[in-house]
Amino acid sequence: MKDFFTKILLLFVCMLSFGYADENPLFNPQTQEEALFLRRIAEFWQDEEFEIAKYQIENYISEHPKSDMIDSLYAILGNIHMNEKSYSKAVAAFENIKDEDVKDKIGVNLLASLYHLKWHLRLIDECDYYITRVDGELKDKITYLRAISLYNRSLEIEDQNEINALIVESKDGFEALVDTKFENQAREYLSQIHKTLNDFEKASDCYMHLANSDPTKKDEYLFSAALLQAHFDKERALQTFNEITKGTSLKSKDAAYNKLLLLYEMKRFSDISLEKDTLLNLIEKDKKSLAYFFIGRSFFKQKDYENSLFHLEKALSFDLESQETKLSHIMLMQSAFHLNDFDVFNRSFDEFVLNYPNDEKLFESLFAKAMLNKNNEKYDESLKIFENIISQDFDEAKYLENFLFEYANLLFLTNNTKKSKDTFKELITISENKDLIKTSLQYIVNASIKDLQNETSESKLVLIRQTLVNEIESLLETEELFEKDEISEFNFTLAKTHFDLENFEDSLTILQTLLEEDKKSYFSNDNLSEINLLIGFCIRNTTNDLDEFIRFANVSLDLSNDSKHKFITYINLFNSHLELAKKDDVIDDEQLEKAAFNLFNAFSIAKSKINKNNLIWLSDFLSNKVSSYISEYYKNTLFANKKMVAYSKNASIIYTELLNSEDTENVEEFSIKLAYLYTLQDNLDDAASLLEKLIHNYRFYPENPFKAPEQAIFELAKIYEKQNLKEKAISLYEEFIQIFKKENRFKSQSLLHLSRLWLSNVAKEDFVVSNKELEKIISTLKTVSFQKIFENEPTHLEAALDYVDVVCYMENNECYEKRLFLLGRLKENFTSTEDVISQDYQAMREVLKDKEKIYSAYMLEVAAEKNIYLGFLENDQKRIDKARLQLTRLQENELICTKYLEDRVNEHLKLIEEYPFEEK
Repeated sequence: MKDFFTKILLLFVCMLSFGYADENPLFNPQTQEEALFLRRIAEFWQDEEFEIAKYQIENYISEHPKSDMIDSLYAILGNIHMNEKSYSKAVAAFENIKDEDVKDKIGVNLLASLYHLKWHLRLIDECDYYITRVDGELKDKITYLRAISLYNRSLEIEDQNEINALIVESKDGFEALVDTKFENQAREYLSQIHKTLNDFEKASDCYMHLANSDPTKKDEYLFSAALLQAHFDKERALQTFNEITKGTSLKSKDAAYNKLLLLYEMKRFSDISLEKDTLLNLIEKDKKSLAYFFIGRSFFKQKDYENSLFHLEKALSFDLESQETKLSHIMLMQSAFHLNDFDVFNRSFDEFVLNYPNDEKLFESLFAKAMLNKNNEKYDESLKIFENIISQDFDEAKYLENFLFEYANLLFLTNNTKKSKDTFKELITISENKDLIKTSLQYIVNASIKDLQNETSESKLVLIRQTLVNEIESLLETEELFEKDEISEFNFTLAKTHFDLENFEDSLTILQTLLEEDKKSYFSNDNLSEINLLIGFCIRNTTNDLDEFIRFANVSLDLSNDSKHKFITYINLFNSHLELAKKDDVIDDEQLEKAAFNLFNAFSIAKSKINKNNLIWLSDFLSNKVSSYISEYYKNTLFANKKMVAYSKNASIIYTELLNSEDTENVEEFSIKLAYLYTLQDNLDDAASLLEKLIHNYRFYPENPFKAPEQAIFELAKIYEKQNLKEKAISLYEEFIQIFKKENRFKSQSLLHLSRLWLSNVAKEDFVVSNKELEKIISTLKTVSFQKIFENEPTHLEAALDYVDVVCYMENNECYEKRLFLLGRLKENFTSTEDVISQDYQAMREVLKDKEKIYSAYMLEVAAEKNIYLGFLENDQKRIDKARLQLTRLQENELICTKYLEDRVNEHLKLIEEYPFEEK
């Protein structure tokens, strides 16, 4: 600005124009010698020989001190000194002038010399003198010069009151010039004065006027105005900077940079994001680093960490000042933390620690690095950093609650539960943050729960549980910190811990309270399920009330389909029902069924956890239920009873599981039982396959102590018959029946079955006495009939009846005498007590009541048949009516107990109806 003002002020230097004496009122030579001297001085001047002119004038003044031209010559000498920029000599020359007119003529030159000498006080005084002696443009010049002097004087002094007075007076002077040719110069000074007075709006207005009045310097003035507008109207400043950046002047680069700074100051971060490319294209290279820095910061403020990271790294690639470099590394670390970028974080962290080892942000940076590793589950590395921080004795590490919390949490995650709890307890002592205290208390409890999960020693588990009880009780003392449902959860945990410590009464008290409070639904169904189960266990363990245990256990099961305690619930229900089933030495079949139901449910959840003996009991119980149902009534079928279908399938599943186990001890037994169930289910192929495996063993390992080959062969032969593989069944019998044990009940059944199979192969025309096959069949039937054992019935009775039928058919289908004879022999044989076999047979009738029912039905059938054939023989209708009554009695009283007997009854009723009686 000084250079500018100097150029302006030089305009005021009025060099005297020399001519003849009569042409210049300053000179009035009195002699020819004076005129010649003046002419010579003028020539030297025009020849620019100022030194000669100056020398001659000084000599003349020295030699003619009383000359009338003395004042004029001092004026010329002063101007020569001004031309040489010897302003102090010029002033000295001007001060020797006595003539008022000459003084007036050189007044402006004097003022100019004083300005250059910065003699502001003298200049002000001289301006005050001259300004009253002139008018017009010259007066404006002096006014302008005076205002400048007042302003410059204000810059030289320290007294604020005096400074303010000078500035105000200077301002008044410049304001008086706004409508003169000095307007622009005045406005420039006014802008500085308004700025000094902190009146930025008026200062900016001055520059805006200047911009409009001087197009050549428009952008410079606009730039100055924008800088000032930023103090009072940032939006207006932005508009002004925008106007500059649209142009092509040099100031557009500075304007772009300042616009960026202003946008950042105004927190217009999104605008920076949008305009960054345009601004970066304009901003000069030496400011690029700061530009990238502020753009990076703006993205950081917007939490756009990816763009922040990019621009901050770009800023660091240029030269940044130390402070900005430090801030860049801090923001880079934070951005990398949020982006989970280990490479960038570690690179910035290393630079930061290297260059700012004692910076106040070092703790924060170390903490961030520890947290980055922690968040990425690099717990060991994180723990090292935390312990490094603690070793450096940072105050923040001692008193920063968040640091202590994260450290304690990390210890918890790394299973250092003791130190974790100690740190949480330390945090509780220094914190007033209720949320932090609450969370710390929760972690202390959870740490003990984790200890329980990780410990195997029972003695240590007891100590941990006791500690957990104390910690929960301590937590509950601050229940105002927790929500009602949280308190309920802690009480639930407390109740479970008491239960594990076998403090069943304490546990029961809490659990019953929780169940009562749950009217407000604090607990999920899964939790309610567990509460009911625990209540049941507590009751069983304190009062052994099994019915109450069963009630609560079933409620528990109803509440949750996915309870993790289902298995243990079913097992305990099984044991409880089993115990109730044996109560008072009376077997309760209903309780046994419930026991079986629960044991099977447990088996369905975890097969491997069920004791083998329990599985055998369960499969046998279910299988026996099915067998009893089938045996109960000859018309019963499996698929007619859904319950029996389920029992059959469940038993099959368990037998299959038992067979798939490595235990081979009971393979024979399980295979026979499973084959029986498969047969009932019409799964004949699988049934046959199972039994054929046993037959294979019988053939090739006869030395093994098999327990039931007779039953296996009998069952397989019946299956073959159902599969229409009659010859296969006969072949099987013929291979093995000779080795059957005589006393085995399946030998009689097998012989009867084999006889019937043989008989089915005998053609009608082959029913003759000479037929050896028929003879064999008759012999076998006879043998089975007289080797009677009561518990095997109706096998022996049916063999005897089959014998009667075959013999009579062979001899003559209508030989009533023979049939009557054989039926009489049959009755005698099955009612006799003469031999030991018959005595045993009759004795067992009093013992085996179910068999007695079968025996009685068959013997009634024998009696009816005798009456029929006697009636036919004697043509006695009464005999026939009695037989009909006997057969009807069998039907109506439900005495028929086998399909064989049913068919025989129906056959003889039909025979009666079709027989043609002769009229007497």
